[in-house]
Amino acid sequence: GGCVVLAPSSVSTGGVSFVSFAGLGFMHSPQTGVTCTGTNVAFTNCDIVLNGADGISIVGTNRSVTGSTVAYVGCSGINVDGGDSMKLIPGNNLIANNNITRYARWKRTYKAGVLWNGVGHVVRGNSISHAPHNGILGGGNEGAGNNCLFEGNHIDSVCQEVADAGAFYTCGQDGKGWISRGNVVRNNVFTNIRNVDDHMRGGRTGVQAIYLDDQISGYLIQNNSFINCSTGMFIGGGRDNTVVGNYFEACDLAVHMDNRGMNWQNASARFPDGSLWQGLEAVHPFSPPWSVEYPGLWNLTLPGVPIGNAVTGNTYCRCQNFTDAAQDAPQWHSTIAGNTQQCR
Repeated sequence: GGCVVLAPSSVSTGGVSFVSFAGLGFMHSPQTGVTCTGTNVAFTNCDIVLNGADGISIVGTNRSVTGSTVAYVGCSGINVDGGDSMKLIPGNNLIANNNITRYARWKRTYKAGVLWNGVGHVVRGNSISHAPHNGILGGGNEGAGNNCLFEGNHIDSVCQEVADAGAFYTCGQDGKGWISRGNVVRNNVFTNIRNVDDHMRGGRTGVQAIYLDDQISGYLIQNNSFINCSTGMFIGGGRDNTVVGNYFEACDLAVHMDNRGMNWQNASARFPDGSLWQGLEAVHPFSPPWSVEYPGLWNLTLPGVPIGNAVTGNTYCRCQNFTDAAQDAPQWHSTIAGNTQQCR
């Protein structure tokens, strides 16, 4: 092992490919610890700590950050971006088995443990903890976000200083709500997702473990555990989201669903000038690869109505309320059924 002390500038691997960095420390930069823009670059068992901006930023394809510690950085822990969203070509970047903790020390909001954009990334087996705002943030407003896999992560004690926020957060404004599809969030554990200031608790001012905001659509949320969360799962007006096989314990509310696209946010879904229509038309849904990857998207019906959501086969224990949408879901052409109260 070795130590790379960065003062005053950060390390950049631009133009470098097929290189591995193992057992190194990248620290004490007033800027981002490592900026990687090459292809086929791997960081393994590194310590990326005490940097003023982000821990590590990787942009491109076939790069990985694995088995590393990212801690005590001023902004985001790991930034990952890559792939071609128009052509749905994957970036094939891997963020796995890292300990990402106590980040966002300087910029307290919208600086996540993992900040992601692009297509076809895998974020797996990471521990993300102790932060004022998001654990994982990306897609939607942050940029393109399709066909990414988030699995086996443990997110604990984040969103501690904010309200109306999510440990896993993605937002469908800027015309991205209907097209940020194909993402899978499965086998993750969310614990202690609550803000710590009493006056921010409850209702819309609370925080959520998984927050699909502003008509984000086409997510699979499967086999996750939500323990001691203000709200476990939040579907903010989106469509075609599947929430299946999850476990909720000691949550104030397990699953929220609303129809904002039918009321206060209906302008974005109004044909032909609404931002969601403009975003849909921009990706040419009538033509490959979009017409092949997401068949039927080109023939979208009932814009603004949260149709096609399915909340089924989930279990819950000691939650104050399982859902606030049981009565409304049928008229929205969504399903909430087969969920049982059962403690582990």
